[in-house]
Amino acid sequence: MSMPKFRVAIKPFWEIDRVTHMDIEATLEGIDIDEGEAVCFINEKTVNIPFCPITKELVVNDDQGEVLTTQNKKSGERSFVETRDWIVHRKTKGDIRYCYRVIPRQLPKDYTSSPYFDFRSEKGGVNGAGLTFLAVPKVEHMVDFELNWDLSQMPKGSQGVWSFGKGQVKKECQPSTIQFSYYAVGLVRSVEEGDFGLYWFSDPPFDVKKVARRTQTLFNYMSKFFKDREGTYRIFVRRDPFEKSGGGTAAARSFMFGYSHATETTVESMQNLLAHEMAHNWPNIPDEPPGYATWYNEGTAEYYSVVLPYRAGVSTVEDILKQIEKRAEKYYFNSMRSLSNKELGKLYWEDRRTQVVPYGRGFFYLANVDAQIKKATGNQKSLDDVVLFILDIARKGTKPTVDNWLEQVKSFIGEQAIIDYENMISGQLIVPDPSAFGGAFKVTQKEIELEDTKKKVEGFVWEINADVKTPIV
Repeated sequence: MSMPKFRVAIKPFWEIDRVTHMDIEATLEGIDIDEGEAVCFINEKTVNIPFCPITKELVVNDDQGEVLTTQNKKSGERSFVETRDWIVHRKTKGDIRYCYRVIPRQLPKDYTSSPYFDFRSEKGGVNGAGLTFLAVPKVEHMVDFELNWDLSQMPKGSQGVWSFGKGQVKKECQPSTIQFSYYAVGLVRSVEEGDFGLYWFSDPPFDVKKVARRTQTLFNYMSKFFKDREGTYRIFVRRDPFEKSGGGTAAARSFMFGYSHATETTVESMQNLLAHEMAHNWPNIPDEPPGYATWYNEGTAEYYSVVLPYRAGVSTVEDILKQIEKRAEKYYFNSMRSLSNKELGKLYWEDRRTQVVPYGRGFFYLANVDAQIKKATGNQKSLDDVVLFILDIARKGTKPTVDNWLEQVKSFIGEQAIIDYENMISGQLIVPDPSAFGGAFKVTQKEIELEDTKKKVEGFVWEINADVKTPIV
């Protein structure tokens, strides 16, 4: 069967200084949908982020006229996802067309933004992930996707941007990629070079052009390190309306970060956020069920967001120390630190304290593994070799697993790999290896106080080791 064609036209409407709603028209060609099957679906909820309100209901037509549908809501196979399918009452004939209208999400009072999937309007335009405003075909295979923007109701100078291009874009991809990517439309301001770009609407309280330049330097270094095969990368910026907001969320070949005028933000303070979200482009083990590989996905993003800027020459040993201390606060000072990975996975969206444990746990575990491999191989091999091995599995079209991880680490350090992994996933405390980060830091055990319970527990402090002049990081 030839690849189905999926065309989407997005028509935003403007009032005063922002987008008020959008009409979506979609056409699916080259495929028939049998009676009782779903023609398309939306993510009713992705973790705690809802789909945009639909104000003009989705209607399906084909070459024979309107196709009656039944909506079926259910929890998806992926955890923390609820979907809604449109089930056809007869077999479709010819091109399938559906249209609907969405309005941007209105945030609850005192909302803390996380993750940045929601489709949201601000002065100048609107942006968000396809997860929260696009209904996509219910197919498991690739589609020949074409994106078009109808800007006839927008002010002069408006443009539409997708993670994979500006204006009209064509790309062969999975429907999940159409969902799990970012879109922006309006009076978009940008810094661009080739297929790299940073896009925003309002004036942020930091030097956005300097952020773009530094981010591009990091991206170029990271993409070379991870042997990247695509040059496309885009960053989307939004203004958060509340004081207690900020952060970032990665998607396909892109990420979005938010800022608040009430929070002091500098280029330097943003560097780690930028590096972390960019690192998510590469190391990944499917996290199914949640908790199975969160330590790896978030841990590698944390680890490489620290060491790669140092290798690239845009940070120092002092900067690494600051980042270690931040990760220690997420992990060692967290009263949830003794929960197993499986237990954490069940609570990610019920108790925010559990979300950050895998970041710190993964970071310190991976730093120890790197130190062990270097010691065992006389600095001939490192964590890099294992991570690139896992990445190569994914690039060959196979989903990597934790077993792949253990197999590789074990080949370098033996049975200790299994022991340390089992201890880590069970919630045992990670004791930092002083030779990690090339021995650049002296590690001292110290009693600390948990932030919420005030209980005294074992912790650690780091200081620069003056005896190590050029650490192998």
